[in-house]
Amino acid sequence: MEGPSAGGESQADRGGEGRGGSSSHPSREAHPAPCPAALHGDDGGSDERLWGSLWALLPSSPEGLTLGLEGSSVVPPSVVGLLRQAAALLFRAPVGPQPGPECEACLGCSRAACDFSWEQLQVGPWREVKAAWRRAFAWGCLFRALCLCRGPIGSPREALHACDLGLLLGAPVLDNALGKMATILQRHLNPDPPGTHRPLTVTEGEPPCKVRPGLLCVTFP
Repeated sequence: MEGPSAGGESQADRGGEGRGGSSSHPSREAHPAPCPAALHGDDGGSDERLWGSLWALLPSSPEGLTLGLEGSSVVPPSVVGLLRQAAALLFRAPVGPQPGPECEACLGCSRAACDFSWEQLQVGPWREVKAAWRRAFAWGCLFRALCLCRGPIGSPREALHACDLGLLLGAPVLDNALGKMATILQRHLNPDPPGTHRPLTVTEGEPPCKVRPGLLCVTFP
């Protein structure tokens, strides 16, 4: 596989993500509202509450997802296209925790983007890995995690694994959405004893630079 192009990173490679835009896609109001009970794994509809809490971290339409890779001189258009297609499929999928064909297709696109980015993360020393590849990997992990939470194609534990990978090796995207998702999933999988309440807090931070993907043994669900 060819490595990143020789040119330096463009402003898009270093740029952050944004929000906004409007379209005819389903709005956030059409999806389940976030519910604190989803953080505690309550019985009866806990999957729907979990999905509602995770969905609330996204903008109201795919146009609101600015990948920060537009015009990149590092990440090829084919990978950016996979991520855009994954986002579009995710928003087109039926409302709720049960997957449809769109969700399964989204999982395939995001997995392909992760696989390609993963290979680029292992080229050369970690300090020389381009930030654009870390960002592409993080977006792929985010879309994969959302798909894996839905019905028989995955599980919250597999979704948490995808979030952990994105946090460890990716770059922060969408206001630290991966960190917030990981917190929600952890509390869903390990609820507090009855009568106790923990505030939802997320600490932002970069993964340690000394970590090298080549030294890790990781499998994708």
